Amino acid sequence: MLTEINSTPTNIAYRKPTTQSSLYRSASQAESSRAVDGLDHKRFAFHTEREAKPWWMVDLEDRYPIISIRIQNRKDREQDRARTLCVQVSNDLVDWIDIHRGIVYWGPSIEFALGGKIDARFVRISLTESEYLHLSQVEVFVERKTVIAARGDGLGERLNAILNGLWLSENFNADFRFVWNTQIAGAAQLKDHAIIPAEDFFADSFIQRYMIGSFDSSEYPELRGTNLTAAQARRDLSTLKGWRAPRLGLKDIFGIGDSDAAYFSLQAAFDRIDFHPDIKQAVEVARAVELSERTVGFHLRSGDVFYGPYRKWLHYTYKGITLPVAKAMVVEALKLGKEVLIFGQDKEVISYLCAQYGVLSVDQIQTVKFKSDAAQAMYELVLMSRCQAIYAGSSGFAKQASWISGTKLFSDPMEVLAGQDTTQISLADLAINATMYEPLQAAFAYWFAYFYGRKNRSLAEADPILRAAMSFDSDNELYPIVLAAHYFEVGRDTEAEVLLAALIERDADGIGQVFPAALGVFVAKTAGAFNLSEYMLPYSEAASRGCPGAGIFHAWLLIASDRTSEALEMLDRACASGSASGAHIRLIDWMRSRQPQAILST
Repeated sequence: MLTEINSTPTNIAYRKPTTQSSLYRSASQAESSRAVDGLDHKRFAFHTEREAKPWWMVDLEDRYPIISIRIQNRKDREQDRARTLCVQVSNDLVDWIDIHRGIVYWGPSIEFALGGKIDARFVRISLTESEYLHLSQVEVFVERKTVIAARGDGLGERLNAILNGLWLSENFNADFRFVWNTQIAGAAQLKDHAIIPAEDFFADSFIQRYMIGSFDSSEYPELRGTNLTAAQARRDLSTLKGWRAPRLGLKDIFGIGDSDAAYFSLQAAFDRIDFHPDIKQAVEVARAVELSERTVGFHLRSGDVFYGPYRKWLHYTYKGITLPVAKAMVVEALKLGKEVLIFGQDKEVISYLCAQYGVLSVDQIQTVKFKSDAAQAMYELVLMSRCQAIYAGSSGFAKQASWISGTKLFSDPMEVLAGQDTTQISLADLAINATMYEPLQAAFAYWFAYFYGRKNRSLAEADPILRAAMSFDSDNELYPIVLAAHYFEVGRDTEAEVLLAALIERDADGIGQVFPAALGVFVAKTAGAFNLSEYMLPYSEAASRGCPGAGIFHAWLLIASDRTSEALEMLDRACASGSASGAHIRLIDWMRSRQPQAILST
């Protein structure tokens, strides 16, 4: 493993467009492009005619802070012909800066140091007299940037960042590095993810060449944007030490059309990863499995999204496919003559689907037992990548499978269930089967039924669905928080406050032992945005009407938004409310006693 990020200067002129004032007719190979092809030419790379002030130029295709310009003279003879050397740089081909001008007798090579102090796009080399201009290689060095893959979540998202990082390093002439640890970031649990030490996942050579222990993330912002051009990205990169590789698809960031999709193919990047022998075996076994051309893969993620802490985060609703919706999608696939292969963590759910519809699971076709969960995961990832299509939620694992093969990923159920109402599908199934399902599966299915189309859902529609979800998952603060927002929105403050009072009572009773869970759910963030932002206005309005529960939640939002003085005023009003209970007061006192910075860090 590398102990630090060592970025060596890179020759940015390599294979860039070149031109010259004329072409020497007596030489078979004297074109301008040979000076930047990286080859060791025996005599010269390019050669002009004898003329007044002959010149050669390279277009770097963007502005770069240049560290140095190195020029190799003709090798066999007549080196003194370059004695009136003039080296200039420009950004617009109009205004030129002289880097060197004057008589200089130089031998095999000459180098001009700029120290990154001058930005330029064009470099022009000329003579100030009538003479032939014939030189060998021309190199323009800029600081080499670094792209770092540093995800701390599940295996799919980590590998997505590594693939993006490898592609970016290749196409932006940068170094690649990655960070790997066996901890899971955020609220996820390690048992739900196939993360093992780097030395058990990658080959030693890959670790020694690319892995680093740590880095200053503030110096390497994540590449973000929409409809970026390569020129814009290079311009941004020129001002930085490098990027953190994104988890989003490069096609989403660079905004290309389907006709350009091959440009962003990550199959080659995947093949650049040198895996540990155990992982490599899993990849090879998966590639050897015989699959019908009609096979579609279903990825039924569960784990931390259905059974763990992320079931309380609205943003993660997109990650999974619920059992009622999965059943409808399987039926639709079978109608189209597809062969269905199911991937996932919940063996009980998968067995149920296989028995119900006569489809296959990975377990049923697997013939090799692998040594680790990570090897098993890689086997499933590569096998999924070979399916004709992948049906999944917004899963990093399914994305990875799609990226390394180009297989179409359907991450929105509506793409498969065109014209069908997922809410009605879910509610009809749950009316019959909810009590037969695992309770958290049933709860998430009710939430999913509410979630799609929620912005057009009235309180009368939302209330029974959310209360059903609450009945199967009484520990989930998300459901009553959202339902209370619906009540606040129509001015039914009393019923909303009853919902919040139960949460506040539970949080107040746990003060000193655990962090107030409901407050944490209310201000949870994903990618810097509050998960529940669409529900926060009703809380603000209810707080201004003197509702103490709404006041507590809104005050916590103000604190999380670094508006502490406003939050304290809001808490004073909530405390003064005649309807504030003892639990309200205990929670308010705890919030007041916390230092603002401590609150934010929590």
